[in-house]
Amino acid sequence: MTFTRWNRLQTLALGLLIGCGGGGGGAGPAGNQCVGIQNGTGAASAAAVGVKDNFFDPSGVTVAANSSITWTWAGAGVEPHSVTFPGAGCPTSQTVTSGTYQLTFTTPGTFNYFCKVHAGMDGTVTVVN
Repeated sequence: MTFTRWNRLQTLALGLLIGCGGGGGGAGPAGNQCVGIQNGTGAASAAAVGVKDNFFDPSGVTVAANSSITWTWAGAGVEPHSVTFPGAGCPTSQTVTSGTYQLTFTTPGTFNYFCKVHAGMDGTVTVVN
């Protein structure tokens, strides 16, 4: 392989990596998807989201700042799913078939999330004052 051809392959690979990055990134506060998301305390939730076979129900929820959301894996035969917020240090649930997962959102903004197992299975949390 010639040096020029090798450089083209490296450039193409880099372009693909950059183009594929993000994994459903969000417009979270200050450009950081994780700011304002904390593990839930088990308190009553302002919203509930069902984790079903290959979709979240509902796929979008709106809550006030300092509110919690609980995701519940529901139904017989549910495949393994996760609730994953993109970005280094962002919260993510275990990939499971049953149980609940709760987060509290303290900062207004839009927070996108997805399932690590199923492409296209995603949702949005909108937090308002």
